[in-house]
Amino acid sequence: MSRTLSRLAAQSLGRPRRNAFLLLRPPIAAFYKWLQKKYGSLNALNDAWTRRHPNWEAIDPPRSHGTYADWIDWRRFMIERETGEMKFRVETARSVDPVHVMEAHGAHDPPIVVLVAASTAA
Repeated sequence: MSRTLSRLAAQSLGRPRRNAFLLLRPPIAAFYKWLQKKYGSLNALNDAWTRRHPNWEAIDPPRSHGTYADWIDWRRFMIERETGEMKFRVETARSVDPVHVMEAHGAHDPPIVVLVAASTAA
């Protein structure tokens, strides 16, 4: 992946507004490892989440705001993972372009600019 990012970064030099998107889905196994490191044991996780999972593989990441503890752990895992991925991307891009400004965002549709423009136009 590093070679792909380096190639995309090099191709984008001097071409403003060219976007390269890499969408990486976190493997569930990494979430299990993260939970094991945080809680140390399945019993400790079950106590914290008020659950009775028989094993790590029985854990399903929350898909909505249901219970608090499991959702917070899932979001924290995702934030840590995304931060690491962004650091990797910036370091890779910087290896071929140490000069230009780099920007990233994780906005949801509609972007905040659209919302601000709509609210000021009224």
